[in-house]
Amino acid sequence: MNNIKKIGLTALAGTLSVVTANAGELTVSGTADINYQTHGDNSSTNNPFSQTQTISFSASGDMDNGMTVNYSSAFTGSAFTATSTSIDMGDAGTIGLYTGLTDGGGISAYQDVMPTAGEQVWDDTGAPSHGTTSEGLVDQGDVNNIAYNNTFGDITISASWARDAAGGEGSAVLVYDNLIEGLSLGYGMGEIQESSLNKKTTDLETVFAKYTTGPVVLGIQRSEVTPTDNSGATVTTTTKTRNHVAASFAVNENLSLSVGRSNLEYDAAALVDQTDTGVSASYTMGSTTVGFVHGKTSDHAGVSGDDYEVNEIKLTFAF
Repeated sequence: MNNIKKIGLTALAGTLSVVTANAGELTVSGTADINYQTHGDNSSTNNPFSQTQTISFSASGDMDNGMTVNYSSAFTGSAFTATSTSIDMGDAGTIGLYTGLTDGGGISAYQDVMPTAGEQVWDDTGAPSHGTTSEGLVDQGDVNNIAYNNTFGDITISASWARDAAGGEGSAVLVYDNLIEGLSLGYGMGEIQESSLNKKTTDLETVFAKYTTGPVVLGIQRSEVTPTDNSGATVTTTTKTRNHVAASFAVNENLSLSVGRSNLEYDAAALVDQTDTGVSASYTMGSTTVGFVHGKTSDHAGVSGDDYEVNEIKLTFAF
């Protein structure tokens, strides 16, 4: 992970030496969502109606040396939720600082790349702590990270690094597209240092494959989350392995369907496997999209019978 840090800081230092930029242009876009969501099993529905508005600002400007500075920020509800400032260095790649809900690169940007017409199968079911490393997802989680991305032909490299009071986080992902026509393969690894005072870490690893043939996309992804103790030894009882398969089908240019299943295995003998399943559909009419999601989490966190379910209809207007 120190090598990732050195590469990122060296590239950033080189770009910061050029400070002159030409006037750019600011664009504003946004979405407005109207949701109807009901829950079953152990999660309560409360009021099924909700709405969310997001306004996105983006800007870019050219430097005298041919590089481009890009800025983006999303304002959701009453707060800025994601902001990024990056420098596109052409053939040398893109480097930037990403905050909030933005995964600029590294393993967090590839935590779940399976095809879907709506939500990920584990999302919004009402289960506590979904979308975290405790749920077997390879997410670093730090809200301020430096990321570097570059593409060489069919090969993509993505890396990120962050530092906080507890320690640091670093990860890298390699993706090979079109190994054979339509096939994309990827591998990523990362590490979260839990404390600067000891060797306690959480190791992250993921491997995935996606195959596209006509309107059909098939995907499979296997991720592992492996904690270590203060001495650096693996804690097998808290190791988690997630296996996820999914498929999507574009019926036409407006209608898409998807189905997925994820199995989360806990190494602890007292815990059973958690299963997440889901189906999604989306239909687009100009700037309006109607979406449907059904998802279910069974045996959440390895506890038999702790089940959650969600049904959602979403109407999205883009402007």
